[in-house]
Formats: sequence, C-alpha cells, structure tokens
Amino acid sequence: MGAYWKLVTPQLSAGPLGGATNMLIILFEVMDKEPTIFFVWCIAIVLGVGGFFLSNYKYQFIVLVLPIALFIAFGLLREIHDEFVGPAILREAGVGYVIQNYLAILIMTSLPIIGAIRKYSQVHRLTRRSS
Repeated sequence: MGAYWKLVTPQLSAGPLGGATNMLIILFEVMDKEPTIFFVWCIAIVLGVGGFFLSNYKYQFIVLVLPIALFIAFGLLREIHDEFVGPAILREAGVGYVIQNYLAILIMTSLPIIGAIRKYSQVHRLTRRSS
C-alpha cells in the first residue's frame, strides 16, 4: 500500500520554495477547466436559435429544448457562484467573462420560451376565430 501511495501522490517538494510553487500553479489554473467564452456563445446560439425555431414550429418542443438549456445554465452558474472557483474566474478571466456567461444563459433560455409563446398564441388565435 505504501508504494502505491507514493506513485499516485504528486511530489510537492520540487522547486526552491518547496511545495509552494506547485500549489501556486494549481491555484492559477482554473480557467483551463472552464469552457471558453467562444464555446459558451456557440452553445447558447445553437440552443437559443434552434430552440426558438423548434418551439416556433410546434410549441410542445419546448419540453425538449428547455431542460437542456437549463441544465447547461445551471452548470455555468454553479461554477461562477462557487465560493472557491468563482473568485478565481473573476481574477483570471475578468468580469467580462461572467457578464457574457449571463447573457448567453439569457439567450439560450429565453429564445425557446419566446418561440413557444409565439406559436401558442398563433395556434389559439386561429382556434378562437374558427369556433
């Protein structure tokens, strides 16, 4: 068991400051694990615009699109509001990254809802006129 433990644990005593240099490297690498803003915008546009057209085609498709958008939005918000990761994101990527994440979340969740409301009102306006 002792030999296995030495294999899986990193050696933090390297460098002139001991383990402090490795810990600093670990602290400043939060954005390596976060999605790029380009990727967030691509997902937001695909879900938002695609969800708008799907739910505008049939408003029942909101049941398929909105849970996916909310799942992704929850994941982004969970990372931004984490007590350890959130401040590191602000420090490394800046406020612009956080604001753009919020805007992307707004687009990917609101456009499918707008499309569904639009289609629902069209369908029910037509049924009221015909009856």
